Amino acid sequence: MFTGLGAAVKYPGVFNGSYLVMFHLIRRYSEWKKQPRAARCGLVKDDWKLIMAGVVSALAFFLADFAVLINFSGFWADLRGMASVPRPGNVFANLLDTFLCYFEDGFRYTLGIPAAAVITCAMIYNFFRPSRLWIGCIPGMLLFLYLASIAPRTSDAYCLPALVPLCLIAGDWLLNLKNKKLVTTLAVLTIIGTFSYCWAYSQVTVSRNIRLVAAEWINEHVPAGSTICTLRYPVFYRTPMVSPRQYKLVNQFIQGEDIVKQADYYVQTSYQWEPASFLDRLKYGEDKTPAPGFERIKEFEIVPRVFFGLLPLTRSHRLNHYFENIMPKIIIFRAGRENSLDYSGLSGFGRKEKLRWPR
Repeated sequence: MFTGLGAAVKYPGVFNGSYLVMFHLIRRYSEWKKQPRAARCGLVKDDWKLIMAGVVSALAFFLADFAVLINFSGFWADLRGMASVPRPGNVFANLLDTFLCYFEDGFRYTLGIPAAAVITCAMIYNFFRPSRLWIGCIPGMLLFLYLASIAPRTSDAYCLPALVPLCLIAGDWLLNLKNKKLVTTLAVLTIIGTFSYCWAYSQVTVSRNIRLVAAEWINEHVPAGSTICTLRYPVFYRTPMVSPRQYKLVNQFIQGEDIVKQADYYVQTSYQWEPASFLDRLKYGEDKTPAPGFERIKEFEIVPRVFFGLLPLTRSHRLNHYFENIMPKIIIFRAGRENSLDYSGLSGFGRKEKLRWPR
C-alpha cells in the first residue's frame, strides 16, 4: 500500500517495491532448493501474500491519484511519451555517466562526505565479498541506473530510492567490522556529517524564497516595458514570476532561439539549466551565458554551509529537480548596451546577491 501511495505522489516510489520482491525471491529460492524434488511445488502462502500486496499497492495508486481515474488515456499517453524519448549514445557509456553524476552529487551535496565515504567502502567490500543483503539490493539499484541511462539526463533525480539500500549496505558493513573503535569513529563522523547537511538544508528551506527575492529586485531595477526572456514559460517553481502587465515576457523554448535576440533581459535559473555529462560538468559546468552579447548584472543564491557553517556548497552545475526546488541559482543577464535601453542612474547592477544563511 505504501508503495502505491509513494507512486501516486511521485512515480519513482514504485521502484521501492523491487527490493521487497528481490529479498522474497532470495528467501524462497533457498527454501525451494532445500526441498526434495518431489516436494517442490508452485506458489505458497507467502507468495500469494506478496502478490496481494502488489494488488493493494496498485489499488492505492489509483485511489490516491484521481487524475489517472479521470483521464487514464492522458496518463497512459504521458507514460508512453516519456518512454519514447531515449537518451542518445551508448547505453553502457550512459550508465557510467549516470553513476558518476549520481556519485558526485551524493558525495558533495546529498549524503555528505563521511556518509558517502562509508557507503563507497561498503560497496567495494561487498563487490569482492558479496552478502545476501548486497545480492538483494544490487538488482534494484542497477534498475534505477539503467532507467536513468536510457532516459534524459534529468532522470538521475529518480535514483533517490537507491539511497535506502545504499544506507542498509553501509550499516551492515559497519556492524560487521571487528575493530569496534573504528566502527564507533566512523559512525560518529557519519551521524555528525549527515546531521550537518540536514541542518544546512533546513536553514535554506526556512529562508526567504530566492525566487521572490529575485522578482523583487527585477521590479525595483528593471525598467517597465522591458522584454524579459526565460528558457521556458515562467511558473513559480522554475523561475521568478513578474507581472506580464509591467514587462513583456517571452520564452525561448516555445518561441524559438531568435526570440532571445529581441530580449532586453534574460532570467536564468539553475532549475532550467540543460544537464551536461559528468566530464562537461567538471570542465565547464552549466552556468553559461544564454547568448552572445549578454552580460551578467546580478546573481541570487542561498548557499548551504555544511559542517555547521564551515564548508559552503557552491556549484556550477544543476542538481536534480528536488534540490533545485529549494535552492536554485538565479542569474539576471542584460543585453548589450548597443541594443538595449538606457540604464544610467540605476543602482544594484553587477553585484552578486549571496544571501546569508540563518544561524
